[in-house]
Amino acid sequence: MNVIAAAPLVEKIYQKTVDDLLVSSSMAPAQVIVHPSNTTASCDVGCVAEPLDPTDDIASVSTPELADCLPLYPTDLDSSTVKDGHDVSYSLHMLAHKKMMGTPLSDEEVEYVKSIDADTTGNDLLRLGGAMLIKEQKDVVEESLMRLSLSKILNLLDTDHMAMYQKHLDPQHWSNIRRSAPQLPGGLCAETSDLFDSLIAQGTSVKSVLTFIDFHRQQLSANDRQSSQAYTALLMVEQIVRNLGRWCNTNATSELTFYRRFASILELLFDDTDIILNDGEHCSAATKAMTDLNKALFSPGDTSVTYGRKIDLILMLNAEQQVEMSTNEWKRRNVREDLIVKQQAKNLMSNAATLDHLALHFSSNLNKSLAMDFVGNHGYLYQLEKLDGFFVASLVATLVIPVDLPNLVQFKETLLTLFKLKEFMVDQGRELKSIIANQEVQRTFPNLPLSASPTNIDDVNYIFLNH
Repeated sequence: MNVIAAAPLVEKIYQKTVDDLLVSSSMAPAQVIVHPSNTTASCDVGCVAEPLDPTDDIASVSTPELADCLPLYPTDLDSSTVKDGHDVSYSLHMLAHKKMMGTPLSDEEVEYVKSIDADTTGNDLLRLGGAMLIKEQKDVVEESLMRLSLSKILNLLDTDHMAMYQKHLDPQHWSNIRRSAPQLPGGLCAETSDLFDSLIAQGTSVKSVLTFIDFHRQQLSANDRQSSQAYTALLMVEQIVRNLGRWCNTNATSELTFYRRFASILELLFDDTDIILNDGEHCSAATKAMTDLNKALFSPGDTSVTYGRKIDLILMLNAEQQVEMSTNEWKRRNVREDLIVKQQAKNLMSNAATLDHLALHFSSNLNKSLAMDFVGNHGYLYQLEKLDGFFVASLVATLVIPVDLPNLVQFKETLLTLFKLKEFMVDQGRELKSIIANQEVQRTFPNLPLSASPTNIDDVNYIFLNH
């Protein structure tokens, strides 16, 4: 069994400690994996290097095996250990895992956290995460801010977090962050926009609206335009109008109920593409890989089985291999506010792990993702982008599922946003398919002087998924 990326992932972080674990310091980190030559998965001897196979995953390796390939770091981190070659991110995560396991930090460790130099935006976020870490009493906003900041995720989706950034981050770092909505290509073409406006003009009679949809759909079909945006939009609107009685059911208590309603629209949106909906709370392989790595690095004595996070919806590329592209979450309506805050943080960290997974296995140019977060019939689409070693989450637009015909006009903005999502996912899927095809050629002819997509193990973040 291959234990991939274990050594390269830690090479930059604690080079002095793992020199004997690396196969060759002259090889690019993205081209090295650690592969045990015996069934015990021990890397003390007999390790060999081979090209990184993007179809492999740390998620396929049990934590004890991965831990066997890494130095057994002490859970107690004194000042000499902190200052001797370990980067800030590694040190803070070591301390965070220690505290989360119930061991209080020493005075010296607290002083180290307070002394973190905010020389970059990423380190500024770590400093803020450290400040939240050493705070003994934290509310749910501060707890989520700690986890996100330790993961170097800047959350522009929450005004409470933004107020904390403005208060605690270096003014220059904060001023450099783009706080405007991401500009995405696509949306509604003129034909679809005009068709929707004409549909709204039919008034508040369900019968007249459905008659309008049937007529124009048949016209498009007669002209062999079933793959047009206008045709797809009519199908999506029809799905809403025919099920208004279900959408407006305020007694629904299950998040699965709300998800299924919206999934029926997404299935129509992606019906003619290679993007598939992987739902039913499947475990994310990207989050399992990060959880395994965190456990091996920060809790090496823990031999319990790890699992990826259960995700309501994973948007995936369905090609020669299935690839996770974004994670999306739903909650039922009238849920407590603290659960909404926790869900947002969970979704951001899951998507950060997914972006790092794409950068590690396919290309570091894949540095953006689009994802959704829903509560009941209301949600939003956001962009997560990795910039200079940290992530920025920005609001794209809100998403609304109307529950009665008079409010159907609200769906036009949602429709526009969903077609932007479709164009982004299809374009990224096309790029992924090209990368996968090139990697297959490279595996078939490893000695050919072929150009490869850049991958970046050095820049993989620690995402605070544990606990």
